[in-house]
Amino acid sequence: MNDDFDIDIDLSFERDPNEAPAAFPKPARPPKSSAGAKPADRDARPRYEKSDKPYQADKSGRPERSARPERPGRPERPGRPERPAFTKAAPRAAEAEPEDGKSITAGRNPVRELLEAAPKRIDTVLVRKGQRDAKVQEIVTLADDNRIKVQFVDDLTLRRLYSGSHQGVVAITAAVEYADLDMLIASVKDAPLPVLLALDQVQDPGNLGAMARTAWALGAAGIIVPRHGGAYIGAGAMRSSAGALHHLPVARVTNLSQTLDTCADAGLSILCADAEGENLYTAAIHLPAVLVMGGEGKGVRHGVGKHCQQRLAVPLKRAFDSLNVAQAAAICMARLGQL
Repeated sequence: MNDDFDIDIDLSFERDPNEAPAAFPKPARPPKSSAGAKPADRDARPRYEKSDKPYQADKSGRPERSARPERPGRPERPGRPERPAFTKAAPRAAEAEPEDGKSITAGRNPVRELLEAAPKRIDTVLVRKGQRDAKVQEIVTLADDNRIKVQFVDDLTLRRLYSGSHQGVVAITAAVEYADLDMLIASVKDAPLPVLLALDQVQDPGNLGAMARTAWALGAAGIIVPRHGGAYIGAGAMRSSAGALHHLPVARVTNLSQTLDTCADAGLSILCADAEGENLYTAAIHLPAVLVMGGEGKGVRHGVGKHCQQRLAVPLKRAFDSLNVAQAAAICMARLGQL
């Protein structure tokens, strides 16, 4: 028996193109809890005391940690040596006169001035190696023209000769040529400024050189210095004078007091700078004269002051201790130049 039979099933279907596709329903979200509210299941969680927490290890059986041994104390540092109390620097010491009778002139301008004024006094000119600028070349040319030996040396050699600012040029000269006192006194009346500047134990070569520079510029006849107790006319004084000491006559005497008497006998007025003296600008002053300037800090010594005929003071408009000796000398000489 043939039980075959046909069943026709229509699996196709048609959808209306204008009909929207069926939307699948989305799962509903649980309602949001209000702000700050906690889910109910959180309140149902078991709570433990701090000591009952299952994850906390039991430390009761752990042996106690042994105490850390004390570190040995650090050895005390040795105390620093006590520093000496601060003291005011002493004035620069006078430059020592060379034993061999030689003298040092340092600096470009002083050496050039010496080459122009008294080349015969120069034995040797030392120039630092590597210098070839115009001023140095001029010095070398002047030395060559006067047949003076020029040596190019290192800086250490120059500093051994002169520890100050040498500017890479040093001249070694013969001993300082001092003027004759009698000839110097006789020349005072013919000088543009008929004044001799006498220095009573001025210690600083810089001050000596500065006063010589002013004296030469203002036309003074010369300078009188003591043989002992004052600054030596060496490299420091030469440098401060900017070459003036190569032109300005200098007389060196053994006894300054006797020298002042000699000048007085020759008709010169003997003046000295003194803070307690007469007003420099109102006093009656007679030229030609000798102007005595005292050393730094002490002024004119009492024994020398007794040989002075008139004491003059620079009037100060403000309360101030005193002026530098080189400054006071410049003011006094400028005033004397107005008479």
